[in-house]
Amino acid sequence: MTNEKDILSHYIGSGKLKLLDNNEEMDFNIEVIIYLNTEIDVILKSKEISAKKMGLIDKFKCSFYGELNNDKKIYIPDAAINSTDFSMKQSEGCCITIKILTISDIFIWDKSYSSHEEVFKNCYNIKVGLINFLFDGRYMTHYPSGQSRRDCFKINVLGKNLVIKQLEKYDEIKKILKEKKNNMLTSELLVDNIRYDPTIGSLIYDLFMLASFSQKTLISRFYTEFLNGANQIMIIYHSEKKYPYSNSSPLIDSRHLGNNDIEEFLESTFNEYQRLRAMLKMNILFDIICNAEIAEVLESKYLLQITALELAIEQYRKEMGVDVDEDADLLDGIEKCISNFTSKKGIELSQEFIKELSVKLGHKTFKNKVKAVIRALKLTYSDSEIDRIKDNRNKIVHELHFKDYSQPLQDYLLLRLLVDKIILKILNYNGYILNYMNKYNREKID
Repeated sequence: MTNEKDILSHYIGSGKLKLLDNNEEMDFNIEVIIYLNTEIDVILKSKEISAKKMGLIDKFKCSFYGELNNDKKIYIPDAAINSTDFSMKQSEGCCITIKILTISDIFIWDKSYSSHEEVFKNCYNIKVGLINFLFDGRYMTHYPSGQSRRDCFKINVLGKNLVIKQLEKYDEIKKILKEKKNNMLTSELLVDNIRYDPTIGSLIYDLFMLASFSQKTLISRFYTEFLNGANQIMIIYHSEKKYPYSNSSPLIDSRHLGNNDIEEFLESTFNEYQRLRAMLKMNILFDIICNAEIAEVLESKYLLQITALELAIEQYRKEMGVDVDEDADLLDGIEKCISNFTSKKGIELSQEFIKELSVKLGHKTFKNKVKAVIRALKLTYSDSEIDRIKDNRNKIVHELHFKDYSQPLQDYLLLRLLVDKIILKILNYNGYILNYMNKYNREKID
């Protein structure tokens, strides 16, 4: 029976702990335990540390380099000392045990290579372990045991054929993930005969940020494994951000119930996403959206979605040169204030000058920015819907509660769908979504 604390890999070896602030080095045995729930324990032990060096152990930042018992080398470039424990036995003397928290990736590779960078120079088959990606397969895999499972789907991105495949005990893993709502290794991305350079690493990261938006939960990379046939040349355990599984219903269908929506979404939007990612801060945008999905209080979820909306419209209107109308009521109010003030002070200003000054002092309002971007993207929203979003935004920001429209969940979903539609339009996606404002019907966006 699968358990979240099942051990995926267990490494034992020895090497040198280096304190990064003073370059002091100490010999330690190392144990690294990798779990199915994506936790990693790194434990260092030594019985040969002098009293003088023991005093240095409270230094925070460190690295580790060494060799493992399975003919592998290990390198942890950046870590932090999490806890230190001293024990004493009469027959064994003093033993120090250190647990470290990894900040960088962990590199483990075949010791026939002098460094892990050498591995990047050659082509290998690649497996990328994925956290919290749930989907139903489209294609069958036939296993040596005689069993067959519909457990994978395929996409082509930037001319590269990728297979995304469930782990062997996927059904049990899915059940645990749905119950615990934490983190679990669920699946792998497979790429054959490729040289893993920074471009490929970035491609895979971007692909799964895009998938995270589509599934409404953060899908992270847990490891990248380099294979020559059945031989593992290197494995990298990534230090990427991980959020608990949100259990939200996805925006893009990944069940393969007679459709291929997830493939079509990833393939049709990826190039545009890469082109606009930095310009429109889309990775930050998706990160905020994933945070909104795991927030427990509805007002907190609304604030995060409002942050996403403001980031999206502000970046889009600036980068795309979208004109925003002046707010006539706002300018009229400023004009009246200036006129009243100057009149009381006996200052004479022409009405034309006051109007010009009002424009300088005024600002583009949230409502008009939203309307301008909606108009530019050819989305259909009524003034009353935009007013509803604006009113709830102001109430929650200033008073921490919704305006009394009596349907806070519907108000939240109205905002959430607007953010989703803006992003989908920016990415030029014309396919199907699961519309949570209409009983999760599969339909095209307007």
